[in-house]
Amino acid sequence: MKSSVKLYALMALAIMFTTSCNRNNDNGKDSETLTDSIDTGNTESDRAADTSVLTLLNDSLIQEETPSEVPDDKVDPLKIGHINSNEILALLPDVKAADAQLQQYAKQLDDEIKRQYGEYQQKYAALMSDTTLPKSVMEAKAQELASLESTITQLQQSSQDQMLQKKDELYQPILAKIDRAIQSVAKEQHYTYIIDASTGALVYGVDTYDITPYVKRKLGI
Repeated sequence: MKSSVKLYALMALAIMFTTSCNRNNDNGKDSETLTDSIDTGNTESDRAADTSVLTLLNDSLIQEETPSEVPDDKVDPLKIGHINSNEILALLPDVKAADAQLQQYAKQLDDEIKRQYGEYQQKYAALMSDTTLPKSVMEAKAQELASLESTITQLQQSSQDQMLQKKDELYQPILAKIDRAIQSVAKEQHYTYIIDASTGALVYGVDTYDITPYVKRKLGI
């Protein structure tokens, strides 16, 4: 459509230029520039015709420079959804099974600490009650108790880290399963972004609105 309008305008402009030159030749004038030729029309009708042609040409150029608008049915609307992951985790059977295994693992760690602490108490009591042991033997047993105490302390300190690692191990497949469900629903329902209301984190976003590459380019990185 744009090319046709522009073509018609150029054809009309060529006709106007030829007519103007003929008018100038009839009046004994030399050919002038395009603008001068337009301005030297002899009659009101000539000037009106010239103005119409210029208007047509101007409109064609404007249409040529203006980007075509994308139809409304082709534009993806911005659609934002939210999800409460805590609610899903509380209802998911897989989470209940994982929590049961986590509690069992915590009990195993606690039982081991209690066992070693009980051993420490027994050895300490035996050492304190036997006053007939040679000094060298008492020092050796005291060193053994100190080593056992250090082991118990380290086990207590590392038990929390071990629990976190075990939880990550058990929850990773569950979180991956939830994430796949979120991605699937977001694409099926044509969401642009999905935000986790329980954490405020963005859990889904289309690449169309990701401006990271542009910001990196602006920063030169």
